[in-house]
Amino acid sequence: MKKVVIATHGNLAQGIQSTLELFVGKKQDITYISAYTQGQADLDTQIDNFFARVTPADEVIVFTDIYGGSVNQKFATKTTGENIFVVAGFNVPLLLEVILATEAISDEFIQEMITKAQAGMQQVKLAKNTTENDFFA
Repeated sequence: MKKVVIATHGNLAQGIQSTLELFVGKKQDITYISAYTQGQADLDTQIDNFFARVTPADEVIVFTDIYGGSVNQKFATKTTGENIFVVAGFNVPLLLEVILATEAISDEFIQEMITKAQAGMQQVKLAKNTTENDFFA
């Protein structure tokens, strides 16, 4: 079974949860972890609780907010196994692509999804007096 973790500093994970649930509902196996926020267990405990529910047959994709940040470091040092992937940095299209994918997760798949997500980030420049109708026509 595919399990997804979105782990961030502060409450970013909860904001992402709100957005993703608009697109994919609540039926997906997604765990949202907010690090260093009041009322939450410490990060190590949250990570240990998550991995206690993982079986060897599961495919696990962990998304953290900042490469090299403390959340990323903690997950990177606690992940072992062939079917566990950690991705630092994310955007909503990347999350949707991975969550909705039906194919097996692999290093190649993850890299392909990252490349697609990077290509989707573009500065939008509109000509003067462009309206919404012109832009989306």
